[in-house]
Amino acid sequence: MKTTFFILLSLLTGIAFAHEMPEHSRYQILVTDPTTSTVTEESFKSIPTIIHSLNHVNYHKEKISVSLNLMWDVPYFSAWVKDEAPKKYSLNFWGGIARIPGMNDNAHALTVCHEIGHLLGGEPRITIPSLLWATSEGQSDYYATSICLKNYFDLLDKMGKLEEPQVDQKLYTRCLTKYDETKDFLICLNIMEGIEGFSHLLYHLDSKKTKLDFNRKSGKAKATIVNSYPNPQCRVETLIAGNFCSPADYPCLGKENARPQCWFVD
Repeated sequence: MKTTFFILLSLLTGIAFAHEMPEHSRYQILVTDPTTSTVTEESFKSIPTIIHSLNHVNYHKEKISVSLNLMWDVPYFSAWVKDEAPKKYSLNFWGGIARIPGMNDNAHALTVCHEIGHLLGGEPRITIPSLLWATSEGQSDYYATSICLKNYFDLLDKMGKLEEPQVDQKLYTRCLTKYDETKDFLICLNIMEGIEGFSHLLYHLDSKKTKLDFNRKSGKAKATIVNSYPNPQCRVETLIAGNFCSPADYPCLGKENARPQCWFVD
């Protein structure tokens, strides 16, 4: 039986948008609608294509087949993995989600990596019977910034296309303190820009307009969360922790790069 797995993004923040949007933008953004998103049709298609191609060898190791469907003209907000058949999956992206105000190319790349994380992120997995193949939400977030985005930005660096983005000063300082002014520093900054853009996206979708703090630490969960999303603040902490985890050490166990106990309790 085919199972559709919708990845509902839930990083929430209190960022205000000055850009005037039409009323229907609460649930869809047309190609012709005004937006501050910097994702173009070209980057909407090229970024997932590159990241998908980078992971072909990993799909092969997992003995799975993965296809990619990019639907720029669809105005609604969704990105998901679909279980097509045993060991056969598809990655699906609607254009509306990339047109949300505040989105940027690195946030779009993070979205792609989160979806791939459901296939390659490892344990812990979802325990719902129809979704046993899927890595949990928290682990998919962690995988996205620990491994997937780093591989993508490393390729951009080799192509001479990795640039230094403007990010929140606190995030900039954390990257500089960890990596000094090296290629890893630039990769760290690009991941942080992706997290910031991702937050803008989720603010648009959040009816509560919940604020988040990039420096906050959430409390410890009673048990590891595998069948639902960690709370929004916890997800941000997970994405940032993954940024400081070396792919060679995944999953990391250090003080600043381990999976946060707000969702992962070992």
